[in-house]
Amino acid sequence: MDSLNDNFNNVVELCQKSYSTDEIFDILKNGSVLEKQVAVLNLSELRSKSDVQILMDNLTGIDGKVRQAVAYKILQLMPQYSDYFKDESNYDIFANSIIDIDSNVCRLVIDSIQYLKDDKNFSFYIAEKMKDIIFDALYALSKISYKSKKYTSNKQYFKIYWCLETLKDFYDYLDSDGLEKILSACSDIPEYTIREKCAVILKLLPDDKFSEIKLKLSSDDNYYVRNV
Repeated sequence: MDSLNDNFNNVVELCQKSYSTDEIFDILKNGSVLEKQVAVLNLSELRSKSDVQILMDNLTGIDGKVRQAVAYKILQLMPQYSDYFKDESNYDIFANSIIDIDSNVCRLVIDSIQYLKDDKNFSFYIAEKMKDIIFDALYALSKISYKSKKYTSNKQYFKIYWCLETLKDFYDYLDSDGLEKILSACSDIPEYTIREKCAVILKLLPDDKFSEIKLKLSSDDNYYVRNV
């Protein structure tokens, strides 16, 4: 009980504390999970690409509470500081965060990178990366035996879902053949939420584009897929 009270008091103390920008970035480099989580939520400015790099270093490969707090803060700061994030060293970090195991991180990152769409190098890279992840996941699904546990398949479905959600905004940076292959393959996946994402993308395309896939999904067994 004493330990629980101590932890609660520590949280209260951290939340009530005022942080300078230097202190926040020092904590992001050296602090505990709780310290990082609380401190980064107090961040209100970015002074350089070096600051961004410290943020990005805490977006992957660290406790989920920190990843989610950092992703939230990046979304808050992105409109004002988007130019600081347009460094090629950040491309892979964003791509990997789109398929984070925490769906909150996925959503926050996808919303954040909307502010980078004017950077064509970034947009082409992200679109190609999403395509590669989808095809890798499809290959992994093809190798999963019927007796494998369901979570093995769900892990790959999860990746495909968030990649398609990203491509909804970046599909026009893919070549037509690559996009058609993705939509054709994913429109046959048993998980209806993925077929629904395919239908959403197809609806954004000209009426005569990929008409066979559109026709197939328009008569899908699932209400939400056929009524996108």
